[in-house]
Amino acid sequence: TITPLLKRMEKIGLIERERSLQDERKILVCVSDKGKELEEKAVSIPMQLIQNLGKSKLSINDLMTLRNQLNELIDVLQNKESK
Repeated sequence: TITPLLKRMEKIGLIERERSLQDERKILVCVSDKGKELEEKAVSIPMQLIQNLGKSKLSINDLMTLRNQLNELIDVLQNKESK
């Protein structure tokens, strides 16, 4: 379930949780200021990667090969976690 993830995020200050006043079975989740700061940093990462790759001497084929290998690595790691 998502509850353990939310608890970890709350513990490190990325989100805030509170019970709904209308329906106490519901828990409202809001992104904290610290969470918003992290989001801003995370959003800039793809552009930084693109800029840095543009400066590299790797060809498009090299980059595509690297992407494929990274995707394979991600698949292997995800399969390990699910076992």
